[in-house]
Amino acid sequence: MTYLDLVNQVLIRLRDDKVGAFTDDVYVETIKTLVNDAKFFVENSWEWNINRHVDKFIANKNAVTLPNSNLTGYRLYNVRDTNGRRLRLIPKGYALDKVKASPSENPWGYYHAGRNQTEQAVGIFPPPVNNPVFEAEAYYPSPPLVAEGDVLYIPALPVIMYATAFAVRERGETGGTSSQEWTAFAQQALKDAISKDTLWNPDEFTWQEV
Repeated sequence: MTYLDLVNQVLIRLRDDKVGAFTDDVYVETIKTLVNDAKFFVENSWEWNINRHVDKFIANKNAVTLPNSNLTGYRLYNVRDTNGRRLRLIPKGYALDKVKASPSENPWGYYHAGRNQTEQAVGIFPPPVNNPVFEAEAYYPSPPLVAEGDVLYIPALPVIMYATAFAVRERGETGGTSSQEWTAFAQQALKDAISKDTLWNPDEFTWQEV
């Protein structure tokens, strides 16, 4: 669903006229902002499969900055080698204590090396040789919607419902449904969407003895 479609869906629920294009109208600008607020809230309520990414990076003996880690909401949850083997997350202090560890062709661990104001870095342990390629499995939301044709990739209904609830709270009424009721509708829509999204990765919710 496009940004324009989302705004119109909110306007319909507010009993307002739809718009054919974005203008400088203050009211429409407010709805546009609330749609992005709702998008931000929904995207950070769950690690949606559509927003899970695999980014390749080249490692060396020093900590390396992860690609796309400057994006808002970035969360790293796995590092794998090119054979698909998952590396073990280890404490940073352990790696630093082993600073003289011999380089290896088969690193088995990684650690969070720190984060500045914009980017996140990791270190590979033991230090790799020949600058191999690794894969960072991470979650990060799409950028805010800007143009009319920008597409929302996460489920649209929770975003529409939350944006409507935010708008009703700002305006005070819709001629029938209260802000609290719209929020309850939005919460149920979000729960339903999350439940459906979990079907894409059932292994994450299967527990077994080890």
